[in-house]
Amino acid sequence: MPKYYTKETEYGIMMAARRNANEGNYYWRITQWLMPFFAIIPTPPGVTMRSNIRVPIDDEHSWQYRIRYNPERELNSEELTEYKSLGVDYPELIPGTYIPKENSSNDYLINRAAQKHYSYTGITSVTAQDMAVQGDQGGAIMDRTIEHLVSSDVAIIAMRKRLMTAAQNLSNGIEPAEIKTPNSYLVRAADIILNKDKTWYDEAMDQMTVSNQ
Repeated sequence: MPKYYTKETEYGIMMAARRNANEGNYYWRITQWLMPFFAIIPTPPGVTMRSNIRVPIDDEHSWQYRIRYNPERELNSEELTEYKSLGVDYPELIPGTYIPKENSSNDYLINRAAQKHYSYTGITSVTAQDMAVQGDQGGAIMDRTIEHLVSSDVAIIAMRKRLMTAAQNLSNGIEPAEIKTPNSYLVRAADIILNKDKTWYDEAMDQMTVSNQ
């Protein structure tokens, strides 16, 4: 089972999950969460990267954008075909809309046979899997006072504190500090194996830092 850690940064929060690797090493997946709604997903060096952006529309709705990017090269034809046609990493949309074909009105097109034999969820696209467990939490907005967070939720707790502090400060006329340090956003996530004696957030910085040149 992984152990979870967080570290406050100028731009947001680093969220790390640590698992045992081979003898003497840990396997780290370090997600970057950038204020106010950007998440960069851990990716091994050389592999095309992924970022999720959730832009609020109102109190109950948001846009989700999923970005694929490779800093070393253009996306190849196989990747583009996979992203556009299989409906796994990106859901198929209802033509002429931004609404996924898999949605709450049709139970996310869950395939019970697939779920029984080889798919944990039975839902094809990753995005629809997320929506299925997040879309209805006793209403569009969950009553967090009845929520029971556990140790694996440390990143959620840290993110909420950061957002609430920023909102409270803004209501008192204090602008978010992040807007004054745009270069601090030049970061990537990390998927890396490190010696158990190493400090994760220091040793992984070479992989996570982006040059501004």
